[in-house]
Amino acid sequence: MTEATPTKRSAMDRFLTIVERGGNALPHPATLFALLALGVVLVPLIGIGVAEHSGLIGASLCMLVLAAPAAG
Repeated sequence: MTEATPTKRSAMDRFLTIVERGGNALPHPATLFALLALGVVLVPLIGIGVAEHSGLIGASLCMLVLAAPAAG
């Protein structure tokens, strides 16, 4: 049997190995997209729900209509 001599790896090879290990540890890209998109959408939807329930949206629309200039 022959012994394999260890070869010295360059800094770029070590860096790419770390990046590959990190990439392999991540879930599938579609899963990441779904998780991040639900988080981004969920927060504004909760805010809109609170604003609607408290009457803020209705009051804002009423003030907007009353502040509009008269036609003609």
